[in-house]
Amino acid sequence: GVFQVSDAGILTKVDTMPVFDFDEQAFRAEVGRLNPGAPIFPISATTGAGVEAWAAWLAERIRAVQ
Repeated sequence: GVFQVSDAGILTKVDTMPVFDFDEQAFRAEVGRLNPGAPIFPISATTGAGVEAWAAWLAERIRAVQ
């Protein structure tokens, strides 16, 4: 599946998690089971949280292939 071949995961809308019944620990555990090497980046476009870490990871990946 997609989680097994992805280089990373992006968990979006983390600012809304308190409103919904979303178990982040269960999500991380399942993704970790399927693809233990893939980092997970929690992102909030509304607050900007997590965007810098994800952008830094992307930039490093781009530099690695140039």
